[in-house]
Amino acid sequence: MPFDFGFDSDFSTARQRRGKRSYLTGLAAEEAVRRRYLAEGYDLVACRKRCPEGEIDILMRQGAQLVAIEVKSSATHDLAMEHACPAQLHRVSMACERCMQDMAGEGISDMRLDLALVDGRGRIEVMESFLYF
Repeated sequence: MPFDFGFDSDFSTARQRRGKRSYLTGLAAEEAVRRRYLAEGYDLVACRKRCPEGEIDILMRQGAQLVAIEVKSSATHDLAMEHACPAQLHRVSMACERCMQDMAGEGISDMRLDLALVDGRGRIEVMESFLYF
């Protein structure tokens, strides 16, 4: 090929490595948050619950309350917080509302959206009933 300089494959390989690392870091953060909620007595409803409105990272239940948890991870809690955009949190809230309606016959009467921030050292900061809008 006339303009094949050979660096595209290195670039895409580095990009793929970064993407895979971000994906695995996100999975580890979600697992740590899930374990924390379970240790606090919550019941797991679903992980990565997909709805037409969006995806809920973790869906928990405590009594009659449904808790949608959006997990954000980065080097610091402040950087993780910057990744929590209002539009995404709105979609998660709408997805939780749909799940609440679907589970109405199972005694669910309340819901909340929590934001869980995980830093590079694995420390978790949970912001309960997080309303960003």
